[in-house]
Amino acid sequence: MERERFFADCRIEKLHEEFEEAKCFGRYDKKRECYINPNGDLVVHRREVVYKDVLDVIPLSDEYCSNVEKDKNYLKRLDKIIRDVMTASMKN
Repeated sequence: MERERFFADCRIEKLHEEFEEAKCFGRYDKKRECYINPNGDLVVHRREVVYKDVLDVIPLSDEYCSNVEKDKNYLKRLDKIIRDVMTASMKN
């Protein structure tokens, strides 16, 4: 479980850095009422992220390794799932 916590912490920190960068460069989407990264994805302050929810979607090591070996698109899908959970507060 320690690996999963570390991974969650890293992902939340990365999203927060994207948020700070978006704020700095004024990338605010008036239509969606939120900040966005250069790709147009929502970004939020770390306090908006529900840590437990992020931790719940991060797979255990064995599951992660197995899925990476089987499916070349797994990492992209996992990244989208994690990002969606982290930005869920903005979509409500």
